[in-house]
Amino acid sequence: MVFGAFVVMWVLLRWDDTRLAETLALGGFGLIASAVGFYAGAAAYQDVRLWPRRPADYAAAQPTQEGDHV
Repeated sequence: MVFGAFVVMWVLLRWDDTRLAETLALGGFGLIASAVGFYAGAAAYQDVRLWPRRPADYAAAQPTQEGDHV
């Protein structure tokens, strides 16, 4: 992500408006977007597949009856 941000900032500050600069900026944004997407997908996979809940955890997560006060 740092490299992608560096590329985008370099293009914004140093280069003229050319097709190559546009392509580099889009590549930098694509690199950042793919890193964020991969991180979010890996975190979701870890939550669902690598840390399965036990049946006791489901019972504790169920809502209580309306008259029950703890």
